[in-house]
Amino acid sequence: MIATAAGTTAPNAVSMVRMHAVAEEIRDLVTEFGGANSSEHGDGLARSEFNRQLFGDQLYEAMRQVKGLFDADNRMNPGKIVDSPSMTEHLRDAALPPAPPLRTMLDLSLVSGGADGMRGAADRCMNIGLCRKTDAGVMCPSYMATRREEDSTRGRANALVKALTMADPAAALGDQRLHEVLDLCLMCKACKSECPLGVDLATLKSEALHQAHQLHGTPLRSRVFGAIRALNRLGSATAPLSNLPGRLPVARRLLGRALGITPSRPLPTFARATLPRWFARRGVVRGKRCSDNASHSGPLTWLVDSFTSYTEPAVGIAAIELLERAGWDVRLADGGCCGRAAFSKGLLDQARKQASGLVDSLAGSDGPIVGAEPSCLLTLRDEHRALLGSDDPRVADVAGRAQLLDELQQIAHGTTRRAWHPVELIRAALAD
Repeated sequence: MIATAAGTTAPNAVSMVRMHAVAEEIRDLVTEFGGANSSEHGDGLARSEFNRQLFGDQLYEAMRQVKGLFDADNRMNPGKIVDSPSMTEHLRDAALPPAPPLRTMLDLSLVSGGADGMRGAADRCMNIGLCRKTDAGVMCPSYMATRREEDSTRGRANALVKALTMADPAAALGDQRLHEVLDLCLMCKACKSECPLGVDLATLKSEALHQAHQLHGTPLRSRVFGAIRALNRLGSATAPLSNLPGRLPVARRLLGRALGITPSRPLPTFARATLPRWFARRGVVRGKRCSDNASHSGPLTWLVDSFTSYTEPAVGIAAIELLERAGWDVRLADGGCCGRAAFSKGLLDQARKQASGLVDSLAGSDGPIVGAEPSCLLTLRDEHRALLGSDDPRVADVAGRAQLLDELQQIAHGTTRRAWHPVELIRAALAD
């Protein structure tokens, strides 16, 4: 189909003639070999004009009669299958005007392909509508719940394109209605992996929030959730006293009013005995070798995240003990927050500072960087590139070594020997 997507260049007369000639050649080949001119998307406006030649006059007239019986007023999909205009008619309007200048905090060339900055990243959407599926995958969870177009990845991308085409895109990014459209984006990044064009709404929303904060100030709720690591550390240091507000109805109502935390949602429980404290008390521990294959695993850096450190340390402790039994020399990386929380709230100055500090502390480490919290670990691979630049050698080094536990490879002398699945490690540890 040659109808162009929003933001692309509309075909000129020469290109339309050329594309129509190509379509006619394909029609002739299909006819010669007894094939079908349409595929999974049907005939549509791009192929219907060739149906008379393909099916013959007698069958084509029968199709027209069936259409007339069921749709006498030609209201349902006019021009599809029968009585269709030429494929070169009714094309999309010409390309969008040049994108007005907009200075962004993030390096959006990584998601835009270098075209038009932030608008180019949003305009990658070709309106295919795969984000409107409800029977498979995880894109887009909010659309699956509401079934509203504005809650789909496509709806949000188109809203951003419109804002970024305005004469003052910075002001348009602060529009309340735009942020109502963006609000239900969970920043789960499913769109980046499942969208055929890789539209990264999570990154675009973060930049849009940052631009809005520059205009209207930063809400208290965003500041609080952006500082989640500091709050977790404080809560752990003052536990069990810090766990009382979560059990008091009055305190929960106050949290609901001030921060929008519904009283029906249980709050995390802060642990007094944190993961860093447990690790420091043990002193030096050599990994137990559970098999010859694990005897030279080497050093491994464990990323200390805010959750398995201060609210669920048992998860981190179990993972570290398992890795040590597999022969890894585990070292703790407690260099601060990865910046994921601040990033998600559009606090990009804060997120960049946190990312730079953590990358500095990790760049000198050896071996793989492993963690239990995917959102934190994958920030090293993705968001840090947008925050600090993909050409920073420190970022590339850290991103290249960051691995989820189930991705961990056995490394000996710089050579990948074999993959260790967590189930294998558990079995080997139990047999030790």
